[in-house]
Amino acid sequence: MSLEKIYDMAVELGKAIAETEEFKDMKQSELAIMRNEDAAGLVEKLNNAKRGVERKKMLGELTEADAIEMGEIEKEVLSNQVVKQSFEANAMFNNFMQKISVKIRDGIREKSDHLV
Repeated sequence: MSLEKIYDMAVELGKAIAETEEFKDMKQSELAIMRNEDAAGLVEKLNNAKRGVERKKMLGELTEADAIEMGEIEKEVLSNQVVKQSFEANAMFNNFMQKISVKIRDGIREKSDHLV
């Protein structure tokens, strides 16, 4: 099978994925955050905090207080229902994509077993 055919099949798989409830739920939840100032602000706060923690971790300056503060920010962010629903939808979609990846690997393994 040609690489071109494989790429075409990948595009078709992507189109099929875009039609799933998992994908639609994730996209709708992202839009809900963008439309909600409080939710968007909380997500921005969380992202900034994560960047700060990563920076401190790379520099070897991460403290117990930093970890506690990060936990508190995560609790605050997840107390917002719009954000919580979005995080859950993203987790469901990521889980779905991992299952697809496993199935692709299964297909490769199955085909390669027949070649040996």
